[in-house]
Amino acid sequence: MKIEENRIIFKSTNEFWKKEHSGKKPYTVRFLDSAESYLLCDIYEKYKDNLLIEIINTGTGYSFTRKIRDITYFGQILGKYLIGIAWEIEEND
Repeated sequence: MKIEENRIIFKSTNEFWKKEHSGKKPYTVRFLDSAESYLLCDIYEKYKDNLLIEIINTGTGYSFTRKIRDITYFGQILGKYLIGIAWEIEEND
């Protein structure tokens, strides 16, 4: 995870990226360590009305950006925080 202003950046494999980009899978589920989890909470509080997610295809380097609709904390598993991020569906770039 990387954060730039109001944008959270993740990488995704080609198979998942295609589904995410097309709108068939408008969410991602991630394991975050405690530092990343706190950063995500902070940025959500600061930009919750205009928080964006950028997903980068690890194979091609292409990316897309969407407005985040919801962030859900599912709890801790093996010392990591399981979170889900859902975004608005838009026309393909």
